[in-house]
Amino acid sequence: MAGDMVNVEFLNGLNLRVLSLRDNVIWSCEGNFAGVVNVEYFDMSGWTCNKLSFNLLYGFPNLKTLKASGSLLGPGFVNNHDARFFLRKNLRMQDINLSSNRINSITKGLFLHRFEQLSSVNMSYNNLTTFPQFHASIKTLKIIDLTFNSITHLKNKDIKQIEKLGEVDIFLKGNPFQCSCKTLQFLKFLGQSKRVPDFLDLKCVTEKASRRFMSEVISSLKTFEISCKTKFWLPFAVSITSVIVLAITITVVFFRYKYVVEYFVLRF
Repeated sequence: MAGDMVNVEFLNGLNLRVLSLRDNVIWSCEGNFAGVVNVEYFDMSGWTCNKLSFNLLYGFPNLKTLKASGSLLGPGFVNNHDARFFLRKNLRMQDINLSSNRINSITKGLFLHRFEQLSSVNMSYNNLTTFPQFHASIKTLKIIDLTFNSITHLKNKDIKQIEKLGEVDIFLKGNPFQCSCKTLQFLKFLGQSKRVPDFLDLKCVTEKASRRFMSEVISSLKTFEISCKTKFWLPFAVSITSVIVLAITITVVFFRYKYVVEYFVLRF
């Protein structure tokens, strides 16, 4: 199969459960499917989806597994302002694989649907810098794969969301993490959490531009936290001291030359 995607209608396809069109030469993904409402497994890996219809998957209401690795969905999401609706009709989804799609940021709302049994999301080998947002009703997630992206740390709101998702394993290997005072809360989370199975493989760049295993940094986290507090309070203390010294100096000078100042004021 080769060419641009068109609206595809299957005849006598109600008994079809598995549909694999992997590595077919599809140059655009503008179209949809009909007549295959009972398909549970769909593989579109290797397509070229720079152009994408937000309703591409609407013909698969019973879809459980989506394989879409290496399909250039990143550019496709960017070029479609309705991309947040891409998975809206697939609420029975269990396994979503969107790896290697040149996704720089997750389309807002992409996973904010009430998936009934979602257990695995693979977003590895993209260019993500933030953690994906999931609907608050989702409690079945077991695996979120974010390996080999561009995440430097998880923000406090991301950590809170992870805690609400339940017993989910988050894979983070291969991200350019930073070990700095700005990422201290993230380091604390890693040190306390049991939800990052590949924790021992994580590396980070320190403020001295050296690469270290994050487990080494976290093993001496108390010392690291004290040094961060020192870095904050020392400049603050110096600033306050400087202001006080300046105020005292001005006061002393004023009272010492009080009459001279009054003379100049009255004269002019």
